[in-house]
Amino acid sequence: QKQKQQQKQKQKQKQQQQQRQGDVSHDDSIIELHQGDLFEFDLGEATHMYISSLCFTRDMMERVADKVIHNNSAQQNLKCLATLQVSTVLEKKFGPPRMEWVEMSWTTSRGQGCPVYFYDVK
Repeated sequence: QKQKQQQKQKQKQKQQQQQRQGDVSHDDSIIELHQGDLFEFDLGEATHMYISSLCFTRDMMERVADKVIHNNSAQQNLKCLATLQVSTVLEKKFGPPRMEWVEMSWTTSRGQGCPVYFYDVK
């Protein structure tokens, strides 16, 4: 029994180490958050994306939309894309977004939230 406990402990430590190193087996229950340059990131395995585009220019939103639309592998997996701005390019490709008010850190005191636009890619 002590040997089984030691094996479980080693297995747990190995899993934790793999997770810290980013070597995680693909499991539907795993959520990965990435921060960085979207234009340098491979979207191929993304199923859901949130792009905090509050301060994006129109040109930058168009570049984001182009990146999502022209990354064929991303479209195969992507189910939903959420942004803080409406994109006419995304709307032409995926249809009009549904809008929901979502509380953000900068809207907590006001209590009304911020509009978030959800594009259902399917």
